[in-house]
Amino acid sequence: MVLAPLNPKQPTNSQKELLSHSEIELVENFAAQKVCAARLINIRRDGKLLPTQHVVLTFSTPQLPKSIKAGYLNCNVRLYVPNPLRCFKCQKYGHSQLACRGTTPTCAKCASTDHETTTCEANSFKCVNCDGAHPAYSRTCPKWLQEKEIQNVKTKQNISFAEARRIVTERTPKVGVSYSSATKTKATFSSSQTDPEITKVFVPPLKQITISTNQPTAINSSKDSRKASSSPNNFHSKHSTTSTSYKDFSKKLKPSDTFKPHPAEEVLSINVSSSELSEMDLESNAFTAGKVKKTILKLSSDVNGTLFSLNSRGFRNKLNQIKDFINEFHPVCIAFQETYLKPGDEAKIKRHSLVRRDCNSGRASWGVALLVSHDHPSSIIRLHTNLKAVAVRIKVPSLVTVSSLYLPPNATIDRHDLDRLVTELPTPFIIIGDFNGHNPIWGSKNVNSRGRQIEEFISDHSLSLLNNGEHTHFHLGSRSFHCLDLAVCSASLAPFFTFRVGNDLCESDHFPIFLTRVNVPRVIPQRPERYIFDKADWASFTTRAKITWDMVQYPDLNVVIDNVTASILRAADETIPKSSTKFPKFRKPWWNRQCTETRKNQQIAWNKFRRHPTVANLIAFQREKSIARRTRRQAQRESWIKLISNINSSISVTDMWNLVKKACGIYPDYPLSYLRKDGQEIHDSKEMADVLAEAFASVCGAQNYAEPFLSYKNKAERIPLRFRTKKNLAYNADLTIGELRRA
Repeated sequence: MVLAPLNPKQPTNSQKELLSHSEIELVENFAAQKVCAARLINIRRDGKLLPTQHVVLTFSTPQLPKSIKAGYLNCNVRLYVPNPLRCFKCQKYGHSQLACRGTTPTCAKCASTDHETTTCEANSFKCVNCDGAHPAYSRTCPKWLQEKEIQNVKTKQNISFAEARRIVTERTPKVGVSYSSATKTKATFSSSQTDPEITKVFVPPLKQITISTNQPTAINSSKDSRKASSSPNNFHSKHSTTSTSYKDFSKKLKPSDTFKPHPAEEVLSINVSSSELSEMDLESNAFTAGKVKKTILKLSSDVNGTLFSLNSRGFRNKLNQIKDFINEFHPVCIAFQETYLKPGDEAKIKRHSLVRRDCNSGRASWGVALLVSHDHPSSIIRLHTNLKAVAVRIKVPSLVTVSSLYLPPNATIDRHDLDRLVTELPTPFIIIGDFNGHNPIWGSKNVNSRGRQIEEFISDHSLSLLNNGEHTHFHLGSRSFHCLDLAVCSASLAPFFTFRVGNDLCESDHFPIFLTRVNVPRVIPQRPERYIFDKADWASFTTRAKITWDMVQYPDLNVVIDNVTASILRAADETIPKSSTKFPKFRKPWWNRQCTETRKNQQIAWNKFRRHPTVANLIAFQREKSIARRTRRQAQRESWIKLISNINSSISVTDMWNLVKKACGIYPDYPLSYLRKDGQEIHDSKEMADVLAEAFASVCGAQNYAEPFLSYKNKAERIPLRFRTKKNLAYNADLTIGELRRA
């Protein structure tokens, strides 16, 4: 039943007097009462369609009326809940016989696969869905009752099918599990990944490391581990906090569940820009000779925790789209599938770290990666699973494990590998990626074996599916839309994230997926303002910053200083421009008006094709797509030629390096979201301020003073101070980054 766009609820009406009218006549007569569609319900008896007393009406109003008037009749209406859709071929629910992918039919009476229902001669019944002593079409079947309840919840609450199934499944008690046994059960994890010490492994400060080992290994970012990472044999540093080795972990499993060695073509690597500074080590010698590392301290870095996933079908050719998403949404983490990267390929994005697993088998294929922002502390999770997955633990603002997973469509996925992945991920976690499974639970029109396997996997581990039924994949050959990309999370995270699918394919065949954290205020990271002295109007500043006798005639020296300072700052604010508080975006100096126009035409053609997927619209979309790509490439080429032509013998050194920095995208200021002291992470703003104060105090302590100054200091400190002022003086204000740099 196709629901009306203005009102997804359909009522039924039962009147014998309406049977003599056609559906068109009913719509015309009831049009004044906001009825936009009508359908007579017929039943099949002995191969013939017989009319019933029921009529399904669709209203174009947000609320259903209690009754409608047909002539002199006042007909009551009630909400129409359709029966569950059952396949007459495989007898499963959720799809029709035409959409069934089963190869052999199943008997609805005895559940046998060697004959059809019409030729069944069995005397006993057996349900293929619940193994009960009744046929599959029986309305007393527990499976039919559950599907009917899902339809009831979906219709009454006006939600998607996946949400209704989740609600019914969560409130349905499991067979053989009592409340007391459930409360006594404790989750046991045989992996060492749940050790909280593993979160002390950093991603951002790493150099590019490529290890061709049989298993991915977590990397520590301390100085000792950097030296140890020069050879694969010394890859495990002394700072590793894993309490259980790989051999010990495999011994805890049954002999049939031991890990299969990773293929030699799988390589884990971490790419981080070497020009960035993302952590500050506050050891005993961190502040020596009065020098402090030049960086921006950002004591508050909580932004809207947005997670982003994309099956990119190639990473390096999607850099422009990735940077656009970063500029617009500021995601905490981006999950990629099918990156098509080789171990030797370099892939870096400023202010981000790329944790990836590549294929080293000659031709670049599959590949998964996680692009993590430096605004949030993160750590690598070591995975021993045979699946194509990587995982990182991120603070957003609480610790959440994010895993990027890719399940190839033609590969056979072992259920034990999926179960092992869940045990290795510290809770709470989010698994997002391309699962290549069809199931009506997440919006597909049919179901396949991969879809059933994923459904059982979600149900057995009590996970939550965040999908809302939107299509995530476009198949060019059939010009059809499917739902293949899923987002599965722990039950505790389901209320805090919303699922959304983008409307642009991003030069791929998958739509991007956005997971946005709810109830978190969106605070964009900012940097302090500074005066741009090169653009100052010094003549006007000299005129405005005059010190008059009225400013200095007060006997109190503090008042005089305040007046002079206020006059100078007022003149500076009026005559000297200030820099922006926003961090620089990934700029595109080559972007011009032609790029904007061709991009707009491509989007218009895509929207037209998405509404009407015809061959002509597909050809028009591909033509506009090619024109837009050619225009962007030409603009990049012309911009690069213009940049190179400006670098000649007459250019100054400053201008030359400014051009080089703009071309490379190098920016001097980056936020700092945490500090590290004595091997521990510090995230709280007050604790970070205390650590900084302690570090500055150790440098400026009395042990560093000369003897004459120390004796004078002791005498001055014996004089009692009388401090009763409540004014907003300069030394009571917050510290600025400039003061920290000059300290």
